[in-house]
Parts: sequence; structure tokens; C-alpha cells
Amino acid sequence: MADELKITAEQFADLQAKAGQVELLTAKLGALETARKELEDKFTAEQKLRRLAEFVEQADEFSALAVKPDELGAHLLWLADADATATKEHYAYFQGVLKAADAAAASMFTTIGSGRGPDENTPAEPFMAAVEKVRVERFKAEPYAQGFSKAFDVASQEQPDLARQYALSLHGRTAR
Repeated sequence: MADELKITAEQFADLQAKAGQVELLTAKLGALETARKELEDKFTAEQKLRRLAEFVEQADEFSALAVKPDELGAHLLWLADADATATKEHYAYFQGVLKAADAAAASMFTTIGSGRGPDENTPAEPFMAAVEKVRVERFKAEPYAQGFSKAFDVASQEQPDLARQYALSLHGRTAR
């Protein structure tokens, strides 16, 4: 048995060389694993950014809601991810609620913003047309409600006579 354990100097050198190769390959494998992990992390982060962009784009459709699309998009993404582990009914429910609220708010602002009631030629019409023009020209990028509010203030300052006529029309009076 002692004879079986004896190796020549040449065999020993060969084993040492192979051990060095194993160490080198182990180090390369570790480096490759680290690079793989970094690429996986980058891919995951990029995927999340793309999904966030999709949800922000969807949130931007809710133009009548006074909410920033990037904030709403982030919350919608979280909800969709959380709901993915459940029955997916919650995200669909909230998406429906948001669409209904947006439609209701847009309808309300359209009605208020147009100054239209049963009579389409109200004294408020010229002022509301001025407000809408300012909103489209200066605040189009903002959510509708915020842009409308800012445009209303600007139009009031730039068109004081029309603003006065509008204010009087709200109380059933006419400008003199």
C-alpha cells in the first residue's frame, strides 16, 4: 500500500500544475458568475423601468385627475405586481374606478369649462373659451384639472372684463 502512494517528482509537478489550472478556472468561473449577476440585475432594472414607463403612459390617460402621471404610474405598477400574486381582480377594479373617476372629472370640467348649460350662448362662453385657449397653449402638458385651474387664473388676469362677465353670469346677472 505504501508503494501505491508513492509518486514521482514528475507526477507531483503535473498534479500541482493541474491544481493551479483548477484554481484559475475557479477564479474565472467566479468572475463569470459575478458578471452574470450584474447583467441579470441590469436586465431586471431595465425591465422595471420599461414597465413603469408603460404604467406612467397609462396614468397619463387620466388627464382630468389632479395627480402626477409618474406618481400614479408607480402606484399602479406596485398594485399590478402585488395583485399578480393574488387573483388579479384588485388591479382591474382600481383601474375601472380610475377610468370612471377620470371620465366623471373630465365631464365635470367640460361642463364647467365650456360654460354651457341648456343655452349654449351664455355670457360665460367667451371667458371659458379664453381659459381653454390658455390651457391648450400654456398648460397642455399638465393634468387637465391642474392646467385648467392655472389657465383660469391667467385668463382672469389677462381678460379682466371677460372674467367679470363670467362671474356675474354665475349669479344670474349681466355686465353693465
